[in-house]
Amino acid sequence: MMTLVALLGAACGGGEETDDPTSTEEEDDGTESEFEEGSTMAAIVEKGEIVIGVKYDVPPFGFKDPQSDEIRGFDVDMGTQIAEALGVEPKFVEAISDNRIPFLKDGTVDLILSTMTITTDREYEIDFSNPYFIAHGRILVPGDSDIAGVEDLAGKKVCTAIGSTY
Repeated sequence: MMTLVALLGAACGGGEETDDPTSTEEEDDGTESEFEEGSTMAAIVEKGEIVIGVKYDVPPFGFKDPQSDEIRGFDVDMGTQIAEALGVEPKFVEAISDNRIPFLKDGTVDLILSTMTITTDREYEIDFSNPYFIAHGRILVPGDSDIAGVEDLAGKKVCTAIGSTY
């Protein structure tokens, strides 16, 4: 399951669609059109649904629209596109920093699309796709501040998001 994003990138290439979503016939471009029987990807296609963990509180990536209560954002749009490419329905589940990796490991979700720094420790637990967004975290200070870099924060009170690697 944890290699899902990497598999999607390889498996969702162009070509003609087939009537059988578990077919392994080669497409005109030489790539296999679908997934090996018994694989995680074949199970997702057979189930007809992909469960995707996203954050609900990180606009513009994932957020609950206060007008409609729908989950929206870049990660939601990407998940919808992945589901469409697989011919399945997306189901979005709130995944916060503390439960993203456990959700992947215990099968609560098939895929996480969420702001997450790739670290060595995390790479021991889960597989990552190639990054689709690099945040380049910054220090935010008032315009008249004398803080120019991390070294200037020594002895100062600072805050960060819970679970952040910054």
